[in-house]
Amino acid sequence: MNQENGKTIQSVERALSIIQCIDQSANGLTLTELSEMLNLNVGTVRGLVMTLLNNGYLIKSEKNNRFFLGYEFLMKANRVSEGYVRYLRTCAFPYMDRIAAKHQMNIWLQIVLHNRIYTVDVVEPTQTFYTYSPKMGADIPLHASVSGKLYVASLAEAERNLLVSALDLRAIVPNTITDRAVFRQEIEKIVRQGYATVNEETDIGMSAVGVPIITARQHLAGTLSTVAPTPLLRMKQEDVLPELLAACQAIAAHLSQQEVDSLF
Repeated sequence: MNQENGKTIQSVERALSIIQCIDQSANGLTLTELSEMLNLNVGTVRGLVMTLLNNGYLIKSEKNNRFFLGYEFLMKANRVSEGYVRYLRTCAFPYMDRIAAKHQMNIWLQIVLHNRIYTVDVVEPTQTFYTYSPKMGADIPLHASVSGKLYVASLAEAERNLLVSALDLRAIVPNTITDRAVFRQEIEKIVRQGYATVNEETDIGMSAVGVPIITARQHLAGTLSTVAPTPLLRMKQEDVLPELLAACQAIAAHLSQQEVDSLF
């Protein structure tokens, strides 16, 4: 804004409106939907969206051409600071490194903000016969990932029910849960048992198990998980799961001791 004459910059206002619209959408928005919501032609919206996309403030799902808030925007938003993520990584890394080395499996550290999953660190074992690592800020569906399921399970019941009702339970692979009643049952099971699993629901042949980092204030600070070929995970899960649970408890204790929990 030009404070001398009180005028606003139209392109900035429009870009902020795009961010606000996408922030309020659980399933992201297409260019056409943004155009209709903002009463702007698609060409104008495309230019603004591409600028935000190229600078990391939006991400695009190549599967359905929907746009979501990007990692760069979220890292600079009031909801979370870069300092917090660095501290979370610092707390988590020793546990991630030990588990990865011991079991020769990758370990992911993820956070969930604005109904979006963001991978902030991945530890790969030094010797392994498989590689499976996400891109930072990759588009990861809530309903077909352990972190997404853990996030939904962490919400208060009323908020959880609203989100489940709004989610786009699209099929990614044959095993993806697309039935809303079945997905609700899955979330209820996670609430009871304290961890989540994915059985070839995003990628055929790959499964996952993940655990929430729950702070003293009962907020989800992040998740630790591992993704592996299904036969390997079935063989290793009984040994890996207790270590993931213990690591998440220890990380949560560190966050609470340093009062980092107050950021949530």
